[in-house]
Amino acid sequence: MLEGSGWFVKEVAVDMPTKGKHHFFKCDSWLAKDKGDGLTSRVFTLDEGEASVVNYKPCEFGLMSLSVA
Repeated sequence: MLEGSGWFVKEVAVDMPTKGKHHFFKCDSWLAKDKGDGLTSRVFTLDEGEASVVNYKPCEFGLMSLSVA
């Protein structure tokens, strides 16, 4: 990373529609070599995050082909 090219990450949200779950992780940290603790990556675990069950409705898409003569 170039100096001054970091990101400040306030929170991370992860949706898992196939499981009907949503996970939310607080970060409040810089991803930058020259700011904060100098780390450029973070690892989140499910124990740290807030989880909620989301009701996802499956969608079906279909294509219809018409030919007019």
